[in-house]
Amino acid sequence: MNDMTPSTTELQKSPCASSSSAEWLQEVLHKVRAQLDDLQASARDQARTTARNTDHLLHSHPYRAVGMAAAAGLLVGFLASRR
Repeated sequence: MNDMTPSTTELQKSPCASSSSAEWLQEVLHKVRAQLDDLQASARDQARTTARNTDHLLHSHPYRAVGMAAAAGLLVGFLASRR
């Protein structure tokens, strides 16, 4: 099951059983917001790691990077000219 959705037991819990349905909704929203914050932090860390690794690779092999960019440009140019 998706981690972003409330669990089945949370959804089956009657909103009337708590003091009000607004409080129940606030509780569910708080849990989802916390999960989104965790997901955002994880994505940010992963993006930083990827950027750091890419920077290291480009500085380690600059001619390879230039060659790959040139090849990609030639391929795009070739495909665009065929239309």
